[in-house]
Amino acid sequence: MENGNERVYIGLPDRLVEDVFWVGRTYRTNSLSHIEGGSDIIVEHQDGSV
Repeated sequence: MENGNERVYIGLPDRLVEDVFWVGRTYRTNSLSHIEGGSDIIVEHQDGSV
């Protein structure tokens, strides 16, 4: 966990938890990605990819 932040999965099915690839803040190029708070969006495609 980055910076002691805990991941909270609200509504994320258990079967997808292992498929999510969390990108570290140091790799995010959008300045809005560095503001505390907010949400992450996870998309499951019809072909089953995440």
